[in-house]
Parts: sequence; C-alpha cells; structure tokens
Amino acid sequence: MSVTSAKEIPLNKYYKIVFLGSVRVGKTSLIRRILDLEHNHEYSPTIGVRFHNLDVQQEEDIQYFLQLWDVSGNDIYSDLIISLLRGVSVVVLVFDYMSKQSQNDFMQLYKKVCENVSPVQILLIGNKAENPKDKIPKNMASWVKEHELKIYPVSAKENIGRSLLLQSIIQIIENTPKSNSSTSIDVRVNSQSLE
Repeated sequence: MSVTSAKEIPLNKYYKIVFLGSVRVGKTSLIRRILDLEHNHEYSPTIGVRFHNLDVQQEEDIQYFLQLWDVSGNDIYSDLIISLLRGVSVVVLVFDYMSKQSQNDFMQLYKKVCENVSPVQILLIGNKAENPKDKIPKNMASWVKEHELKIYPVSAKENIGRSLLLQSIIQIIENTPKSNSSTSIDVRVNSQSLE
C-alpha cells in the first residue's frame, strides 16, 4: 500500500471534522489518540485552530480523507466557531465528565451549533470517563433525555473509546446505521496549524 501525500489530494475530497468544547476538555488529546500518537500528560492549550489530515483506509476499496480541526475552547475564539463550521461533515462536541462548567458550556454549544448550522451531523463525546459505562452526569441527564441524544463516554488519557470514536465519525459520514462488526483501519497522518 502506498502513502498518499496530502498535497496530492484535492481539498474537495476531504471530510471536515471539527472538534469543539471548553478549554481543557481533552479535544487535542482525543485527536492525538485518533492519530495514534502518544498521550501528552503536560497540558498545552490549543491557540486558535490546528488541523490534521488523516487518511483512513477501510476494507480494500473504501478510503476517507479526514481533516480533523482542533478548535481552541478559549472564549476569545467563540465568535469564530460558526464560520469554522462552514463545509463541516461532522461536529464532535466534547465535555469533561469531571467538570460541571464544561458540561454547562457543552449544552450551550450544542444549542449554538444547531441554531446556526443546518443540516449538521453532531457526535457527542464525554471525555475523562473513568469507565466506558459511566452514566451521564446528573446535571445533563434530563437535557440528554429531552433532546433524545446519545453521548459516548471515552478517555483520551486511558485510550478508551479511540476506535469507537473514529468508527462513529466514519459511520456518520457514510450515513449508515451503526454496525456491531469491527473493521480494520489503516491510518496515515499529516498535521498543520493555524494560529
């Protein structure tokens, strides 16, 4: 199998995947796990926007070129969010299971995205879950039920849910029902930063 350079692929072949959430919820760590990079235990906030090109080969003849956009959770960038969502294929909203503030911000961000981008495919992620079967935090339970949402608990630190996260993104792109079967994935990476 040959490695494809990001420069050889026309931009319209990419699927834009934007990760949103408050500061310190673990968006960068989740992306690093998807890219199969080591978890960085030292916190280094994202400044502005950083994106990574990811080539996902599924089965023999299905290939996806993903652009993973890591958007800073800093409030000074909140006005840019709607413009960054132009042309998005999937929005990955992330909250921290241990932070009530990030959970409250998450619910407001969900509303903002739904009001300003239509149609939009949203994947809801709860990071820093101690156990993949963790229940939805109490302050979010009724909101999740009211909106008939599903939140996937993951842990970037413990590398729990990486495959589920990537498969969920691909399945949303394919717009097919979830499958219980797992598929092997070959991944190639190219990263860039916009600050």
